[in-house]
Amino acid sequence: MLANFPLPENWVEVYDEGIAKYYFWNKLTDEVCWYSPRHPRAIISDPAPRIAKEHAPALFGDSGTGIPEEDNVARRKNRGGRSDEKPRGEKRKKGRGDPMMQDGPESDEDEVQEMNNRDRLKRAKRKGIDPMDPAAYGDAPV
Repeated sequence: MLANFPLPENWVEVYDEGIAKYYFWNKLTDEVCWYSPRHPRAIISDPAPRIAKEHAPALFGDSGTGIPEEDNVARRKNRGGRSDEKPRGEKRKKGRGDPMMQDGPESDEDEVQEMNNRDRLKRAKRKGIDPMDPAAYGDAPV
């Protein structure tokens, strides 16, 4: 390509390791282009980090997520969730961690939560039920 469209003065060819391609960079104006600047398809623009830095406050605001908090609340309401609900990872933290710090085996009957098979197996082992017994996976008190 450079044989047909030679680089103008102050332009250099630079290899981008991230995408394994070459691009063209003007050392004086800090402009970049994927094709030789003299190529008919060439689109000369500012480098992406500069554009991102200029547009980041408008796009991301203070939260950095790209979506204003009001929009997040509206989306949660539209999908049927509560606007004050906790993220998925924070729903059940009581049953995790050190078993000695929990209220004891009686707390399982007090809390009515939907358990997955792994949680049921842990409860069964804690209560001394054989994990191969189908009752170990049931919700009925033992």
